[in-house]
Amino acid sequence: MLKKLENYDLLLMLMAIALTCFGVVMVYSSSNIMAAKRFHDGFFFLKRQGLFAILGFAIMLGVMRIDYHFWKKMAVGIVDQFRGLRDLNDNGQAYMLARLSKGTAGAFETLLHHGKLSLKDGVYDGDQSGGFIEKLGVPLHGELDDFLWWVAANRAEGLAKNERENLFTPEDIAAGKSLASGETTFDYTIQTGPGKGKTTRSRAVMFSDAQRVFNEFQKNTLDMAEQSGLIDGASRKFWESEFYVPFYRVSEEDGEFIGAKMGKSLVRQQAFKKLKGGK
Repeated sequence: MLKKLENYDLLLMLMAIALTCFGVVMVYSSSNIMAAKRFHDGFFFLKRQGLFAILGFAIMLGVMRIDYHFWKKMAVGIVDQFRGLRDLNDNGQAYMLARLSKGTAGAFETLLHHGKLSLKDGVYDGDQSGGFIEKLGVPLHGELDDFLWWVAANRAEGLAKNERENLFTPEDIAAGKSLASGETTFDYTIQTGPGKGKTTRSRAVMFSDAQRVFNEFQKNTLDMAEQSGLIDGASRKFWESEFYVPFYRVSEEDGEFIGAKMGKSLVRQQAFKKLKGGK
């Protein structure tokens, strides 16, 4: 780990010493009169700054004897956990994907509050077309939960017919689908289709329109996942559905509620676990 003396950059070291000495002289030049009046010692600040300079030189000499590869390893644990990926000969692709995997919180916030996402030069960007809350939460006037239950019930019905999942009983499915019946106490402005711009109080019409808006956000999310390399075109079809919502479920292993989350590292990540009642 220790380096030989001839490997030091003496010119760089001398420049650092010269700049430090110049700084100490400037401190004395600008503070000697005030130091004499306040502390009765014109060299007060000079001595204190000189002490710090000597301490700094001692630390510098100690650090100079440590091979720079050691600090490269330290950077992984202290500064950038993905630093090692930058040394791969892949034009930074692995490093970019690793950084994106930890930057999903900001992207999710953009999707919620601002608009659709796009991927530009490996970085998430968003437009101002309106986020999930503005396009769905606000127009539904407190019925967002009922809408998501309705979506979940429709999806559960389709999965049950294919014998892929049994989390919902027929009664649960019927109750969830019934949430789209009746009329609202407020006017809902249709956002898609031929009736765009018209108002309605039919909850069935409102939920159908909200479903189309919801699917736009779902498609955008899948586009980002595919472009980021989290999923491929072949596996995308398993996530793409007219009625799909990533609602929280019960883990088969520990019985706790689980949802989308990212661990502290890249290894041992799982998109989903085995679920009770699922296949």
